[in-house]
Amino acid sequence: MPKISVCLPVYNGERFLAQAIESVLGQTFRDFEVLIADDRSTDGSYAIAQRFAQRDPRVHAWSNRTNLGLFANYNSCIQRAQGEYIKLFAQDDLLEPDALQWLVKALESNPQVKLVSCGRRWIGPDNQQLQVVCPFPETRVIAGTDVIRYNLMQLGNWVGEPSTTMFRRADAGDGFDTRFHHYGDIEYWFRIVESGDYLYLDDVLCSFRRHSGSSTTGNLAGLYFVLDMLLLGKIYRRYSAELGESEEHFLRRALEVAARHVDHLRTDDGLTAADVLAIEKGKVEEQKEQLRQFKELSFHALSYLSELLVERHSLLCTIQDLDEMVHDVKANPWWRATKPLRQLSKKQVSGVDPDSPKISSGKPAQGVVVGS
Repeated sequence: MPKISVCLPVYNGERFLAQAIESVLGQTFRDFEVLIADDRSTDGSYAIAQRFAQRDPRVHAWSNRTNLGLFANYNSCIQRAQGEYIKLFAQDDLLEPDALQWLVKALESNPQVKLVSCGRRWIGPDNQQLQVVCPFPETRVIAGTDVIRYNLMQLGNWVGEPSTTMFRRADAGDGFDTRFHHYGDIEYWFRIVESGDYLYLDDVLCSFRRHSGSSTTGNLAGLYFVLDMLLLGKIYRRYSAELGESEEHFLRRALEVAARHVDHLRTDDGLTAADVLAIEKGKVEEQKEQLRQFKELSFHALSYLSELLVERHSLLCTIQDLDEMVHDVKANPWWRATKPLRQLSKKQVSGVDPDSPKISSGKPAQGVVVGS
């Protein structure tokens, strides 16, 4: 039996697939199998996978009978895995040559750790480095329940994408929750670490590719990530409740995070409503459920917006009232008549001429003692 099972789901990934597979086969740690599940690709992905399978007996490739979707396809790989350790991977990504060596060593040296992930770099279509992502400055072990709480508070995923992680096959459970579109990985990490610890390695051991055709881009542009936020909050409600957060507060916080994401996609990437409508996922019944969820989301978002508009109107009225009061004071003849006295008073108190202010150098004045 192999020590590690590398699980690689594929769908229309011919552009980068060969590079991804080669980065696995070039590992310094050699005891592994590569499971490639093609999800009914319409390009040359399956042919590429078959060529590698013919050249290396550690590579096993098959084509699904029907299109399963990303997370269900990951599950099909996990179910076939024979290795003691599961290394998830993605068709767009790359592993450093010593990635498997360090990840498996981390788990073997720390039996209480259920999940390990590492630093990663974001790369573009031409392998150019865009950013190095290291959520912590050094290697550390974190209690699994703290991982859940902190990621729920941030509504993010600093554990990392599937390509950054490794865990024991004994802890794989039921695999990914296929109700999720985008946040299925962090939800899976939550379930794995609930009964143990998480280990972060500060070594940058993989590269996560960002490009217009990636599943991540589609999930963001289609706004499916917003539905995932709400589902994640419902499943792990008990953790946010332990922190004293009400369900309503979590919902509003999720809407605020989602709004910032949408604003970024709109202003930086040029996302339009037409782009959102053009992205459809799932079969007819799944799309009906998505429509129901988006209707529920719209209700909550519009309710929150109406309250914000009332607060904004109240604030504007207060500002207007204050402006009118200031105008009335300044129009008062006694205010104009006492202006010389106010200027004299300011000079005596601060030593600064209000008609000729000076910017402080930041240094204490002579004779002034700072501290004790």
